[in-house]
Amino acid sequence: MCGIFCVHSKKRLTDHKRKYDDALKSMSHRGPDNFDSKVFKNVFLGHTRLSIVDTSESANQPMSFKNLTITFNGEIFNYKDLRNDLILNGYEFKTNCDTEVVLFLFDFYGSDSFSKLNGFFVLAIHDSKLDTLTIARDRFGQKPLFYHRSIDKNFIYFSSEIHALKTIIQLQPNQKCVSDFLLDGSFDSNNSTFFNGVFEFNQACYLEIRSNGNYSLNRYWDYPVEARTASSDAKEQFVSILKDAIKIRLQADVPRTLLLSGGVDSTVILNLVDRLNSLNGLQTFSYDNIVSGEFLDAKNIADHHSVPINRVTMDHLSFDEFRKTLMDLVYHLGRGHSSPAILPFNFLMSTIRDSGFKVVLDGQGADEILSGYKHYYWFVGLTYLTKLQFVKLLNFIAAVGPMSFVKSFPLFIKFILPKHFLRIAHIFLSSRILLINNFKDADLPVFTETVLEKKKFSIYKWYLKKMHLIGLKNLLYYSDIVAMKNSIENRSPFMDFRLVEYAFRSPMEFAVSGNDNKTVLREYLEENNLNSLITPGKSGFTTTLSDEFVDKMISELSCSEILYTYTRFARLKAPNAKVQLSRLSHRSLFRLYQVHLHHLLFFTSSDEA
Repeated sequence: MCGIFCVHSKKRLTDHKRKYDDALKSMSHRGPDNFDSKVFKNVFLGHTRLSIVDTSESANQPMSFKNLTITFNGEIFNYKDLRNDLILNGYEFKTNCDTEVVLFLFDFYGSDSFSKLNGFFVLAIHDSKLDTLTIARDRFGQKPLFYHRSIDKNFIYFSSEIHALKTIIQLQPNQKCVSDFLLDGSFDSNNSTFFNGVFEFNQACYLEIRSNGNYSLNRYWDYPVEARTASSDAKEQFVSILKDAIKIRLQADVPRTLLLSGGVDSTVILNLVDRLNSLNGLQTFSYDNIVSGEFLDAKNIADHHSVPINRVTMDHLSFDEFRKTLMDLVYHLGRGHSSPAILPFNFLMSTIRDSGFKVVLDGQGADEILSGYKHYYWFVGLTYLTKLQFVKLLNFIAAVGPMSFVKSFPLFIKFILPKHFLRIAHIFLSSRILLINNFKDADLPVFTETVLEKKKFSIYKWYLKKMHLIGLKNLLYYSDIVAMKNSIENRSPFMDFRLVEYAFRSPMEFAVSGNDNKTVLREYLEENNLNSLITPGKSGFTTTLSDEFVDKMISELSCSEILYTYTRFARLKAPNAKVQLSRLSHRSLFRLYQVHLHHLLFFTSSDEA
């Protein structure tokens, strides 16, 4: 896990190395263990390293082999199997790291190598013989990558974090993207960002840029359609894949730990770690928000497995600490986050770092493939309806309860309505909460991929894919940025592409049965006598904003320049602005405050921030 900064130019780059190195150094938190770069005629490759596998200097990057040079961010968890195959094909290794495996694999298979990688990654490979630069990103976008093309189209910059581009280009706000975020916290933005002309690189794609600037963007993976009928050993197969996903994610030459929430996902992971006989030296960490009492559940589960648990809390956080931490998070994210949950996650990561760990396992991704949210119920019901399975539909409604449908109705509507209908709804919404949404659409991304044949999904699997592409994508992004801000690599076994493919190919009942979601995991817990340790209704990372914090946020916002851009009461005097701001929900206020901090960080002088 590291940070990369790359440049492709139609002109010679030898005179620009120092400023590119400065951009790279701004991401030293992503890789505090080593810093290096290489410049070629028209390509710059920079790398900051967080040493996880083979911590020796020989595994530092950029790394070269014959005419190829690579800078690589991520981990390839099946690298040992790939390495053995390459040895059989005559390759001789000088290191024990996964980077060398990726480099040799690309030398042998070319772009076909990316589909063979099981892990998360962003990479850039320069071929001095063909004079090309190849960029690739993992299937689900777990590793971030952003890019910007200069106005004269001579330079293209790639960076693991947006703020590094600030040292190279003059950033300008993307008001449409910011406005959409303020209205509902979502970030379905067609790879746009809070900055004009800065885009997120496509997941599951690779880009080849030639010396003259011509390029091709291709997709190397896509979600499979439902193909498998229910089998008697479906649960056993899924658990077997999950167990192996955990096993290969425990590989590390540094200490590793586990996030334990007291919920289904992390409990299953901990139990399978126990079955792998890998609990020795393992510690767990859990956030205690006091109100929910979930830490006690997590402690019971840790005690059951005889592993230590570390309690993390924000009990004594002052507003100044809150503001400083949030500003730091907004800077690294390059945008805001939808809820204050990002704060306890940051404190978890900083505590894990200060405890001497570099690797942490989490349960991210289970909800999205196993219908872990109640708004999935609508699509389960619609599936029964379209198949004319009325008895199953009525039994399902009776099992989950009509109120589950009522409570999740707003999210259901949000995800099924086309964007233009949502904009009409926002006209009413924005007049009520005083936010503006009349900005022009954001610029289109520079790179457009070659579209594969469109696949037909059932209603349920269509929604599953939508949540995986949008909702989960945002969670993965903040998870990586916050963890790497603290020099921590977070690994998510449920993001193993084999599990995702298995869930997408399996029938709906694999995930939802009776009144339960995550059926396969709940059955596993029951068979192993662990279900009694799980308290229903786990709320996840939550934190509430105190009245003191809300008042101080409103006071600061009432004088903010952003009111002139994004609200309808921009010209009101400060006392009236405070009254209007107090009518916002805490989540809306939190988002607006982050946009204020974002403006101070990127568009004002350092003295004002």
